[in-house]
Amino acid sequence: PVVEARLQPLLQPGNPWRPLAQEVQALLAMRTGRTDDAKALFRTLSTDQATPPGVRSRAGALLIRLGDPPPPASAGAGG
Repeated sequence: PVVEARLQPLLQPGNPWRPLAQEVQALLAMRTGRTDDAKALFRTLSTDQATPPGVRSRAGALLIRLGDPPPPASAGAGG
């Protein structure tokens, strides 16, 4: 609960640290056995184009590790 409470300010929309805080939140969920929560967070991170590429990549890899392949990249994404 202490770590989760400290993450709350970073999880606010518009905060540049939000994707990293969401990644930590997902890792905490994974560690505490809340696999469905972890999968949902990793799925969001793996598809959000505002998420840095390294975080997206790790989220996709962790989804695979949890037995839930990431959704395909959006066809309209890119620059």
